[in-house]
Amino acid sequence: MAPSAPRCNTYAGASLRRVFLCLLALCLSIESGAGPDVEPGRQPPRETESWKDLIDQRIEELESSVPAETQRPFEARKVEVSRDLFRGSPDAPVTMIMFSDYLCPYCARFEIETLPDIVRDFVESGRVRLAVREYPLTRKRKGQDGRSASHLAICAAEQGGYWEMRRLLFSDGRRLTETSIRSLASAIGLNGDDLVTCQDAQRHADRIDEVVDQAGTLGIIGVPSFLLGASGSEDPHGFEATLLVHGAQDFEYFRDRKSTRLNSSH
Repeated sequence: MAPSAPRCNTYAGASLRRVFLCLLALCLSIESGAGPDVEPGRQPPRETESWKDLIDQRIEELESSVPAETQRPFEARKVEVSRDLFRGSPDAPVTMIMFSDYLCPYCARFEIETLPDIVRDFVESGRVRLAVREYPLTRKRKGQDGRSASHLAICAAEQGGYWEMRRLLFSDGRRLTETSIRSLASAIGLNGDDLVTCQDAQRHADRIDEVVDQAGTLGIIGVPSFLLGASGSEDPHGFEATLLVHGAQDFEYFRDRKSTRLNSSH
């Protein structure tokens, strides 16, 4: 049976929880009489789209207040990393792979509030090598397209601007057009023409497809998610993943829990 579609901060076995939240969100929306805002001069959306957007918003608010499990049983496995974009020393004893999406508010929170501390304490110190796998969710939000953002970040990697583009995409949030892409390129010192050409040609679409296809076999059922394990000393193109962590955990979680293995590299 095909795996269910991934969701931002969603976990396996959450189907009933999801149904409950949908019903609760609908009840709250009806009770409050709330409806989606419509900009002056614009036609209101169709009724079904209107309620769907409102319920999705309510669900995100509810999910953010419901504690979620962070670690799940995980069978150790070898993970190929030859195509991953790493940050940190290639000789770091611990490898950390993050699965992320630009339209996920939890991913944005982790990227802005927690990741800088992890990079400072673990990556820049040579203890951890970090990679991100672009794992866009299927739905769009407010005109934004998560897959387009993911592809643009990989295009930026061609010019050595992957990590800078990631942070900009999370903080900027505008719809990606040729004009906005050139503006983003200028902000971080990249060649706008080359970036637009790469984006238009969808040069790295297969790379995103590969991540999406493989995520389910690795146990990834939501974003953000993290695979951690000992780096392969004999095989630099792979590592032994021994832990899977779900959710936008804070810095203290990764720093203090022995099971995350980050502090085992002292």
